[in-house]
Amino acid sequence: MVLALLWFLVNFSYAQTQPPKLVCAVPQSNGDVVLTWQPQSFNCGPVYIYASTNRNGPYTLLATVPLNPPTYIHVGANASSQIWYYYITDDPSCNGPPALSSDTLDSQQPQPPIIRSVSVESNDSVLIRWYSSSEPDAYAYVIYVYDSVAGNFLPLDTVPHPVDSYWHTASHPLRPVEASQHPETYTIALMDSCGTIGPLQDSTHTTIFLKTTIDRCKEQAIMVWTHYGGYNPNDYTASWTLNKQPNSQNVQTDTTFSISLEREGDTLCTRVNATVPPDIVSSNQICQITEFVKSPDIFKIMVATVELDSAVKLIWYVDSTADLARMVIRRQEYKNNSPLPIANIPWTKQSTFTYIDSLTDPTIAPVYYIIEAEDSCGRRYITDNHAQTVHLKVKSSQAFVNFLQWTKYQQWTGNTRMQYVFRSIDNGDWQVIYTLDSSAMSLTDEIRTRNSESGLFCYRICAEEENNPFMSNLQACSPPICDYQKTVIYVPNAFNPETGSLFRPIMRYHQWTQYEFRIYNRYGQIVFRTTNPAEGWDGTYRGNQVPSGTYTYQIIATHQNGTEYAKSGFFVVVYPKE
Repeated sequence: MVLALLWFLVNFSYAQTQPPKLVCAVPQSNGDVVLTWQPQSFNCGPVYIYASTNRNGPYTLLATVPLNPPTYIHVGANASSQIWYYYITDDPSCNGPPALSSDTLDSQQPQPPIIRSVSVESNDSVLIRWYSSSEPDAYAYVIYVYDSVAGNFLPLDTVPHPVDSYWHTASHPLRPVEASQHPETYTIALMDSCGTIGPLQDSTHTTIFLKTTIDRCKEQAIMVWTHYGGYNPNDYTASWTLNKQPNSQNVQTDTTFSISLEREGDTLCTRVNATVPPDIVSSNQICQITEFVKSPDIFKIMVATVELDSAVKLIWYVDSTADLARMVIRRQEYKNNSPLPIANIPWTKQSTFTYIDSLTDPTIAPVYYIIEAEDSCGRRYITDNHAQTVHLKVKSSQAFVNFLQWTKYQQWTGNTRMQYVFRSIDNGDWQVIYTLDSSAMSLTDEIRTRNSESGLFCYRICAEEENNPFMSNLQACSPPICDYQKTVIYVPNAFNPETGSLFRPIMRYHQWTQYEFRIYNRYGQIVFRTTNPAEGWDGTYRGNQVPSGTYTYQIIATHQNGTEYAKSGFFVVVYPKE
């Protein structure tokens, strides 16, 4: 009994005549409407066309026309100002039970669907969602994106009805997604079964575009984003992960948010979410490594050494990975109460810097240096140590010795290994004459056996460092300090011309710029005169030997160091055979 009933219902359903498929109702520019249908294989005609100006009816029979050709023109429909609704059916008595009617179509253009949301998802692809059209002739959806270069909306793709979402990706052949570069704006249009594309949806939707910058000075991440376009979310949620640890903060309607960062080298990913009912939409995601303005881990003066020309050579070492802007050298001299700036050094990414200070006089007193650095945030740093030049004093003595006294070099990175004493005689070559331990601060130099014409003895003290992890073989030297040994003049008190020798002064440490040697007899006559220190008197006057007796000598001279000498005395000319 049940099986028989099911058989009857199924066969009755199949026996109902399917009407021709009403495909199009296209308004013309003159207001007429062209109807097109698609006959089914079992339709026998004629076709009954019903029309109404109200979707809910009542419908009246507009025309009865043959099944073919499958078209009809509703003349005088005035479709430009009046919407018509149509359905068709065929002869209900030609083939089986009563015929069904077609779908109802209207004469207006396809109406644009309503966009639901646009959201930037993984790989910065954009997911576009919309509400499916309820129009019976809805056939497909055309997706558009705004292109700022072209200045208009460009079609991306056509998807069949009733699909209600679309992915715009970076691999799109015509217009790859650019949601990581700027906000993307989308709209949509409906295509009906006639292939007619309706107007674009005026209510466009625009993605949230996020920019996240790291303030390296404040050690913060600053999130700034654009509002979602097409809907006003009640609030935004700033979301971020630090080393894959998720965090979020509701920021209501603000479009900025700051994240305090703890350390460098973390992986920070940021994104903004908003509720666009019924969806949660997202901005583009930004991932970056946290980086701060780096202070110098090492900032030390290596040495301040005085060159032979008395200029100070300053060498310092800086952490080359630091983010500095400039460095300032400060110098304190004996006449200053505090270090004064003397030079601005621009920052370059290197470890070792050198500066020559030729505008100071380290021979008077030790010179003190510190160095300041300023980073790109305006923060200042001072070297871990200061530098002070070695100061040397030299004092000569008539006992053919020179006394040396000096200050120790201060603020090595390592420590003093040894000290070298250099000496130069009469501006000759410098030679190491003593090697001393680090505790020595004075020295007596015996020079009796050292040949010198001028008596000029110059000295330098150089301290050598050891255990410096950054640089090796550094020496901190004093300026060259010189002193003249006083000129020694010895004049014999007797002279025998018969020996064939010459009578002249015996002198040490003399280098005259002016010189005159005279000899007078007892009557005050000049019997000998010379301006050449190498010349002497042979005991004659006008070609004849002078008689024995007492004579007077006189020496008048000026040393190259400016010292004036005047010496006189008596001596006796003797002939032993007399």
